[in-house]
Amino acid sequence: MAPPPGTRRSKGLGDLADDHRCSEDDPEVRLREYIKCKVARKPFTPMTSRATEPLQLVHSDICGPLETAMGGGRYMLLFIDDATRHTDEYILKYKSEALGKFKEWKALKEKESGKQVKQFRTDGGGEYTSKKFAEYLKSEGILKETTTPYTPQSNGVVERANRTIMERVRCMLDDAGLSKKYWAFAVSVVAYLKNCTPMRSVVGKTPYEAWHWRKPSWKHLRVFGCLAFVHVPNEKRKKLDYRATLGIFVGYSISTKQYFIYDPLAKTLHRSRDVVFRERKRYTAPNAADEAILNEHFYSDGIMEPTPTKKQSETSQSIEKPPTGDGNSEHQMEEPLYDDSPPDPPKTKKKSRELAGLEMSLGDAWKPPAEGSRRNRAGKLSESAQLAREIEEFEDMIPIYAAAAISDDHEDVIDNPKS
Repeated sequence: MAPPPGTRRSKGLGDLADDHRCSEDDPEVRLREYIKCKVARKPFTPMTSRATEPLQLVHSDICGPLETAMGGGRYMLLFIDDATRHTDEYILKYKSEALGKFKEWKALKEKESGKQVKQFRTDGGGEYTSKKFAEYLKSEGILKETTTPYTPQSNGVVERANRTIMERVRCMLDDAGLSKKYWAFAVSVVAYLKNCTPMRSVVGKTPYEAWHWRKPSWKHLRVFGCLAFVHVPNEKRKKLDYRATLGIFVGYSISTKQYFIYDPLAKTLHRSRDVVFRERKRYTAPNAADEAILNEHFYSDGIMEPTPTKKQSETSQSIEKPPTGDGNSEHQMEEPLYDDSPPDPPKTKKKSRELAGLEMSLGDAWKPPAEGSRRNRAGKLSESAQLAREIEEFEDMIPIYAAAAISDDHEDVIDNPKS
């Protein structure tokens, strides 16, 4: 369509390109400037090829540094098999430990599967590109694949696993109410559950089933961070000691049916199969002054409500206090005209420990005080002691309370009980 008369037609990109190609004053310079200002990254296409057998291709990456966990760990090392997507995790203090953990993992997995590692794909981190690592891979005949710098998409399998694991770790720590130093325990549990969970990339089975050729069991799964009671063996306790100790459930044992329970006060990690779980309860550490009676505090599961402060109590009293004023006040409280509710039953008076002891020891000679009597404790005890002196058959049965009444060290000593 031709432009209206009197207007100037703007050039499009095609016309500019024709000008560059047709221009005789150095078109290469203009093309270079155009490329430098407009170049962008090429799109990433999804992977179309997959490994067909275990250990044919292995992905690995290190995540960190994180907050220092229990035991000093700061890094998370992952190994993921491309065919089965089975994930194994290791907690490292330093990145230089990656080679030793890879040797340990390689020996274990090759024994389990009967296969050998053929390709090893990682990023260009120094822990993977070191001279020792390169020499070891060369000696074992493993092809090393290093991704392009600043291109995590090239190793997207393990990068996506890093994100998934850390998201679940945050949720588990928040739900359990634990601090960040428990992240290493949470990572182990997440990796364990990830292998037992169906995945879209493994059709019809879980990574655990694809690797071990048997279905996993979910009967032993428990809530991470819940309250746990660990049985104490007979060899480690005395006759009257408690038979269980409290702790926090922090993980599973992969090789055997055992649980890991951490005691934060004793700073001890227990590994046991004899555990009682309270999955709806959290571990609550007592105050520093109550550490000596820790087990007594955890026998009851009641929730202690916070005690109101003096200011809060005064505020509540002022709110509950009825407003004062004359009879015409709208806010004046009215008393009910009648009350059909039954009267409250009479309260039974509890017998004190001293009176119960005297009644049991003196038998028929015991004379309980009259109702409404306000004699002090010393008067009651002294009278009972006098009755015990007069009857010979009770000479050897004077209770401890009567003996205290006639003792010289008692605060309320009465020289003449008859007065």
